[in-house]
Amino acid sequence: MTTYPPPPPGSATISGHTLLFHIEQSPSKSGRLICATAEFPIGHDEDGILQTVTVLIHYYYDSNEAMPIEGVCYYISSKLTTIHTSTDLPEGMEHSMLDFQVDVFVLSRMEGKQCPKPPVITVCGTSSSNNEKQWCFNLDLMQFFRDGDLSSSYLFTFAENSKFCKTIPLPQPNSLTYVTAIITGSSTLNTKTKMPQILADIIDITFPGTKRKAVGGSPIKGRKSANTNWLADNEIKIIGESSTMPSTPKSLGK
Repeated sequence: MTTYPPPPPGSATISGHTLLFHIEQSPSKSGRLICATAEFPIGHDEDGILQTVTVLIHYYYDSNEAMPIEGVCYYISSKLTTIHTSTDLPEGMEHSMLDFQVDVFVLSRMEGKQCPKPPVITVCGTSSSNNEKQWCFNLDLMQFFRDGDLSSSYLFTFAENSKFCKTIPLPQPNSLTYVTAIITGSSTLNTKTKMPQILADIIDITFPGTKRKAVGGSPIKGRKSANTNWLADNEIKIIGESSTMPSTPKSLGK
């Protein structure tokens, strides 16, 4: 499984699904270079209008990988080349902090009506002791949004000398635009005996929706989208109200 390290303080990573509008390819020493233009929704502004960013993506792939197709939805995460915003960036954030990369796994073609769910973070790690006592892992998560920030804490248990994996929801789904996730944590025995901090990797921050009727506005110039229903309040179900947790995208399980 591919893992992604936590973004450093002051940076931001956006991940999710988006449509590739235009694709060009050219030979390179390491394989082939794809240059693609894609529009990515980042949330509503104060007037309720869905805002988007337009990204120019460079991606190297070898001949064994599937070639992306125009007009098809792809999973996007990390490594930016060029970005155009249709709304102001948060104070202190620069374009270089928004990070994109094409993952060539095709999720679905654009059709039907998308019902997005709040993003999730999946945290994985390995405990280092050799006995079978139960330990607690305390996860402190700080999230920064366009319209504010939010801190939260999660506690879960795992056996020593074992791997663990925990998926947690990110709150405020409607206001989620730009995310900086700073994760810290420490593990202790249930008796509260202190133990050095163990490593925890963020695997993914993702919007687990895959379908959308149309992309509004101008994807090339990054204008405001006219489609205000895509992230409508009544379409979003908060994780925890359902017994079903969104699964990690298949593209991360390769």
